[in-house]
Amino acid sequence: MAPATESRALLGGNAETTYANDRELADPLSSTDDDLERGLLRGAKTGARVSFRSLFQLAKQDASTLALGVLSLFVRLPFSVSMPHWMSAAIGGAMDGDRGRFEYNWYAFLIAGACNGLLDFWNVYLFSIAQTSIVRRLRRRAFSATLKKRMAWFDARTSGATASTLSNDCSQVGANLSWLFRSCIEAVVRVVGVGGYLLWVKFELGLLALTVVPVTATINYFYGTVMSENAKRVQDTLGKSNEVVQEALSNIRTVRSFAHEKSERGRFKHAVDAWYAESLRSAQLSGVYYTINYSLLTACFVPATILYVGSGYVLRGEMHAEVLVAAMLYSAILQEYFGNLLSSFTNLFAARGAAEELFKILDGGNGEEEDDAQTGDKLLESSIMGEIAFENVSFAYPTRPNIRVLSGVSFVVKPSEIVGIVGRSGSGKSTLFSLLQRFYGDYSGKITLDGNNIETLKKRWLRRKCFALVGQEPVLFNGSILFNIAYASSGTIDRERAMQCAKIALIHDVIENELGGYETPVGERGCQLSGGQKQRVAIARALYSEPKVLLLDEPTSALDAEAETIVTAALRSAAKNRTTLVISHVPVDSFVDRTIELSSHSNP
Repeated sequence: MAPATESRALLGGNAETTYANDRELADPLSSTDDDLERGLLRGAKTGARVSFRSLFQLAKQDASTLALGVLSLFVRLPFSVSMPHWMSAAIGGAMDGDRGRFEYNWYAFLIAGACNGLLDFWNVYLFSIAQTSIVRRLRRRAFSATLKKRMAWFDARTSGATASTLSNDCSQVGANLSWLFRSCIEAVVRVVGVGGYLLWVKFELGLLALTVVPVTATINYFYGTVMSENAKRVQDTLGKSNEVVQEALSNIRTVRSFAHEKSERGRFKHAVDAWYAESLRSAQLSGVYYTINYSLLTACFVPATILYVGSGYVLRGEMHAEVLVAAMLYSAILQEYFGNLLSSFTNLFAARGAAEELFKILDGGNGEEEDDAQTGDKLLESSIMGEIAFENVSFAYPTRPNIRVLSGVSFVVKPSEIVGIVGRSGSGKSTLFSLLQRFYGDYSGKITLDGNNIETLKKRWLRRKCFALVGQEPVLFNGSILFNIAYASSGTIDRERAMQCAKIALIHDVIENELGGYETPVGERGCQLSGGQKQRVAIARALYSEPKVLLLDEPTSALDAEAETIVTAALRSAAKNRTTLVISHVPVDSFVDRTIELSSHSNP
């Protein structure tokens, strides 16, 4: 295609490159966290089922808290396990008319119960701390991993589904893992102890109580496998419903202006109904499982058998009645805690299902994660002139690889020059800005800054120190005006600098006199400000980082005539002594030094 109505040759020769100290833009994430993430992903690759080993790695950093919880559990268990023994012995003493034996065992039961109750606090407290710690760390790591993803990854996903994974999936995985550690260890100790006690007091009754173990274990295995798949579907449908909510609420003015509330309710109903259907299936599976495994096998058939056989021993005078009472009590405990043991493994299967999308986010493989933002060079800021050159650049978005957006584009922008880029929708104007900021890297040709290939420069430094973007619909964050202007700040906000940027953007007087000062909250997406006010705050935000190149993407197209005049004046002020590229559908000759026109892309 003809790349431009006017194009210039790249300035000959590269100036000597001076490199600055790299510490300024060091990645704030610690090596410990990076090591943890690598550990999490070992054996958990995208597209594969999450391994149990990877799940256990999630709790590695909470090993000390979990160990204390386990210790308190072991201290508590002798008291709780002995309580049925003291109860049955007290009943035996009462039946025999032995008051001394009755009172001794009654006091022992009371003391054991009190100690068990007091120690239970530490069980609950320590395992709850471990749970919240796992969830907090998971959310932080998942959010950090999300921010590292390539732009193509975001192009193929919705923010609602991703937010659901960061919130709901992390919570479910953390809850299931902490419950697993507590219930599994407690259940193992109780099952072994109680089973041994039953075999000791009456071998035949103990054997009867243990016969159900392999049966329930087999049932639980198949149930856990099915529930793992179901848990993934439940989380997926929940994510889709959250996606509808987030999209509708973040665009509530558009929804209301089109009187589209009914349609959005319909979309949400459809999404929630899908979640309900999967949850209903989960409830049905759980109902069948608990009916067979618990209500019938462990709570009815096994106790009935033990009661029938044990009563025969008592009636024949072969066993004291208190032994039968103890056997019944311990049999109930055995079945309860063996059920808990099986449930803990069911929770593990559920955690694996819920963690599948989470591990896809944590996984940096398959080219989904952006290259290290600190890899590459950076120039001494005082040496940057701001010359931009595109040399025969062609590009297609990863989500649409067969549609070429740019084809053989070449042009040069001199330092401090203001150049307009015009063309109809789809001609690739905004794509130029995305490539300049290295949001995408799979293009042919060459893009340079002062003769340096931008692919050799650090992404984070390039975006923070060289380029600043003012979009057609600038997005402000829910905070104060000062916070939004100083968004590029990497530490303490420089209020004077922010105010100076606001003055250049012609918004300072409006902030002070009409908006209530710099601490005034702007609301979600800047809803408390008018379109022109938001645009000028966005200009001030762009100036705060002192960029060498200003990128303006149709900054006045959404404004009325009065606001456009004010914003245009602010842009002229901001563009002074800066290389500036201005995207527009129509020529902007009154503002720019020259214009480059992009024609429609051509398919390869």
